[in-house]
Amino acid sequence: MRQWWNFKADHFDAVLFFKVGKFYELYHMDAVIGVKELGLVYMKGDFAHSGFPEIAFGRYSECLVEKGYKVVRVEQTETPQMMEERCKKSSRSTKYDKVVSREICQITTKGTRTFTYQEENVGVSNNFLIAIYEKPLEDAQSPSEYGICFVDTSIGKFTLGQFKDDRHRSKLLTLIALYPPVEIRTFMYYDFRNKLSMTEFHQNMCESLGINIVSYDAVKVWFQKFKAGNFDIEDEPRSGRPIEVDCEQLKQIIDQDRNVSM
Repeated sequence: MRQWWNFKADHFDAVLFFKVGKFYELYHMDAVIGVKELGLVYMKGDFAHSGFPEIAFGRYSECLVEKGYKVVRVEQTETPQMMEERCKKSSRSTKYDKVVSREICQITTKGTRTFTYQEENVGVSNNFLIAIYEKPLEDAQSPSEYGICFVDTSIGKFTLGQFKDDRHRSKLLTLIALYPPVEIRTFMYYDFRNKLSMTEFHQNMCESLGINIVSYDAVKVWFQKFKAGNFDIEDEPRSGRPIEVDCEQLKQIIDQDRNVSM
C-alpha cells in the first residue's frame, strides 16, 4: 500500500486504476467511487477495496471521465522475476523494495482523451479546452477586453481571439455556450480571483455546462491550491523513477509465457 499512497499523494484529485497482475484495483476512497459510479463490489479486507479485469479498462475509465473524474492508469513495469533479480543485485534490500515497480503511464480527463481506431465513440463529440485572459478597461460601455484561446482536442483545431465585452459579459457567455469546455481549470482560477466560493463555482458550472462537467472534490483540490498561493494550473510532475529495461530479458520472458502481463 505504500506504493499506492506515493502515487495517490501526487494525484489526490484523481481515481487510480492500480495494476495488479491481470486486474486493475481501486483502494480506499477510489474504491468507494468505483462502487458508487461503476457498480463494482467491495472485496474482503481491512479497508475499502474493489477491482475489475484489465480488459474492462476502456469501459470503466470512459464512464468515470464522462462523469467528470480524472483517471490515472498505473501499470507494472517489471515482472516478479525481474523484481527478484533487482533485489538480489541490491546490497540493502528492504521489504519495500520487494514489490514490483510501477509507473503512471496515462492520465485521462475529458479534455485529454485520445481514441484509437478500435474504439467506437471516436468523433462522437468535440472536446474543447479554453483559456481566458481578462484585461480591465476604463470604458463604461466595454469595461473588459478578453483574450481567448481554445483548442478542439478531438480534431486538433487551435483558435485564438480577442474582443471587448459589456459589463454582462454577453460575448464571453455566448462563446462558452457555443464552445462548451471540458477542462475548466482556468475558469476555476478566474472565479477564485473574483471571490466565488467552491460551492458557488461548482453549482454554476453544473447548471451552465452540465451536472458531470467537474466533481466537487476536484474543485476543492484546486481552490485549496490557489488559497495556498500556488496559481500554476498545470499538473504536477508524474511520480515514479525512470527504469532501464533489459529488452533481451523482456523478450525471453514473453517467449516463455505469451500470456504474461507487463
